[in-house]
Amino acid sequence: MILSSHQSGYFPYLGYFQKLDAADIFIVMDSVDYSSGDFISRNRIKTKDGTQMLSVPCSHHAGEKIKDVRISNQIWRKKHLKSIKQNYSKAPHFQRYESWLEKLYAIEWTKISDLNWHILKAIVAELEIDTKIIRMSDHEFSGQKSELILDMCLQLNCDHFIFGANGKDYAQPKLFYDAGVSISFQEYQHPIYSQLHGDFIPNMCILDLLMCKGGDSLDVIRGKE
Repeated sequence: MILSSHQSGYFPYLGYFQKLDAADIFIVMDSVDYSSGDFISRNRIKTKDGTQMLSVPCSHHAGEKIKDVRISNQIWRKKHLKSIKQNYSKAPHFQRYESWLEKLYAIEWTKISDLNWHILKAIVAELEIDTKIIRMSDHEFSGQKSELILDMCLQLNCDHFIFGANGKDYAQPKLFYDAGVSISFQEYQHPIYSQLHGDFIPNMCILDLLMCKGGDSLDVIRGKE
């Protein structure tokens, strides 16, 4: 049984979904500290002028958990929807997602974690990924870094954990080995696919792939196209 995890994210990039797809269970880590420097409340789309960052305005204080961070105003919703439409209206699969996006941005979201959870669940369903997804805040896990991850594995009866590439900086292999849990590290090579607006730019948010490839998006993530 394979487990993986990542922080809550706003329209995450392709590597996020590759790691999710490779696991049997995926934990959205919403009980860890919020950081405005991460991609919890922002991400990139592609435009004719390069990339544009879409940021959800959040009000937070030091040490506040992602699950508790509140969205500070509602002006962003119209701006994000307008930017997506302006830059992807000519994409092959824009109409497939237009109605869903309009409904998404019609809701007055209060917390960033709830917005991200809604987006993630919808995209996983669209990609037809059958990984079980749970929120960290719905469980009582304990510890920090490797100890926390091992506790997740033991509580969920998982015997393998997939770290992100940066996990090599803090993972304690012996800790897992002694507990009978094997580990690996994500080695994600970003696929190249046909985009709008000129030369290919990697690491766009998942919307870019969906708009361009539609129902073939999971094959692209898996490197089959």
